Amino acid sequence: MEIYKHKYRVRVCGICIDEQQILLVKQEGLAHIPYLWIAPGGGLEFGETLQEALKREFFEETTLEAEIGNLLFTNQYVAPPFHAVEFFFQVKIPKEKIKKRYFPPNEPSLAEVRWLDIAELNEIPNAYKHKFLRNINSVAAIKELPNLLP
Repeated sequence: MEIYKHKYRVRVCGICIDEQQILLVKQEGLAHIPYLWIAPGGGLEFGETLQEALKREFFEETTLEAEIGNLLFTNQYVAPPFHAVEFFFQVKIPKEKIKKRYFPPNEPSLAEVRWLDIAELNEIPNAYKHKFLRNINSVAAIKELPNLLP
């Protein structure tokens, strides 16, 4: 995380929903908080399209091959010393590949990949969730996110 300090970053994230649950990753090793739950994704590399980057990042973090859908919303994440513009896309994965919870082998900053329902999500303190997750009271509300974000 040190390499992203005081730099502007472009990120892509995948919103994957199945049976009233959302797939999230738990990032650890952040300077300002112990952990953060966020949708799988990461930084754009030079020459990649947003969709190519998300397909790569989603696989790196979850080991799942993602089908990238529509752009759902954008977000500006500013939490000094970090600053990013984020593009959130709808993502689908093959049903037979869905596991409830697992631990990514090749991503040291990721502690866990997990499907969470709204009750589980609401048990997590807001300080430890990405801001797009803080005001969601149903999985259906994710479709309204462009209108909920400040």
